[in-house]
Amino acid sequence: MQPEIGIISEGGDILWDRILGARDYDFRYLPKQLIVDQPSVLKPYRVLILPPQKDGRRKRYMPHFPEGLDQALLDWMKAGGTLIGSGIPGLTDHYGFENGRLMKEVFGNNVSYRYTGEVGHPSWQLKVTKKNHRRDFELLSLDGELKMISAPYRKGRLLVSAEPLLDRK
Repeated sequence: MQPEIGIISEGGDILWDRILGARDYDFRYLPKQLIVDQPSVLKPYRVLILPPQKDGRRKRYMPHFPEGLDQALLDWMKAGGTLIGSGIPGLTDHYGFENGRLMKEVFGNNVSYRYTGEVGHPSWQLKVTKKNHRRDFELLSLDGELKMISAPYRKGRLLVSAEPLLDRK
């Protein structure tokens, strides 16, 4: 049976394995390049999780987007998929240049973010422009700080956290 949850990652992530496995959720890892080369692989998935990647020293960073990944994810969300960005998704392209297309396409100019993390432990300060604030945004604040933001995108949805979910410093 085809799982409905996918994790966009080049390899396993023990924290996601534990949390999803403990609840008997069936899921698969999907490499970014596979999605770019064959966007149709996303069709059976209802939810995709984009966690930060790890380097060999247990440091985390947000994954670079190869050319075409943002478009494949946008098309998938248009069709009804929910993308969960554990941190800000698609900040840079595969060359390391600023991208941000995914965030701009879904949130427009209504959301800004500023890096506030430490090396290996990414985090951002999220801000919503009040004068342009869409009524369909969902916000989660903790101690007066915006921690998560969500908005519909056609038939789908994008949910973004200010810090990686399940992150252990």
